[in-house]
This record gives sequence, structure tokens and C-alpha cells, in this order.
Amino acid sequence: KDRLAGELGDWVTGVFREASSLHACFYEGWCTRRDVEEVLDAVRRLVDEVVNAVRGGRRA
Repeated sequence: KDRLAGELGDWVTGVFREASSLHACFYEGWCTRRDVEEVLDAVRRLVDEVVNAVRGGRRA
């Protein structure tokens, strides 16, 4: 996570925390649809950026 943040930007750490929190929240049954929707775009961006980095592509 820290290496990714160094390469992609500090926003990565915040999105990583949000995704991790949602993961736990889901399994505990605390999350609502709104909780997920509020961070979905940011998590999608993180996944896209990581895929591009792994493939050797440029940042979005």
C-alpha cells in the first residue's frame, strides 16, 4: 500500500482504508447500499490504477 501510494499518490492510502473498512463492514452486516456507493468510484479508480501499473501502463 505504501509503495503504491508513493507511485500513484497519497489518495491511495485513504481509498485503501475505505475499502478495507467496507470489507469488514460487509461481513459484520453493518454496511448499507449507500455506504458502498459512496466509495465505489474511488475504489474502482484504485483498481484501475493498480492494473495499469502492473501492466506497465501509464497512470489514468
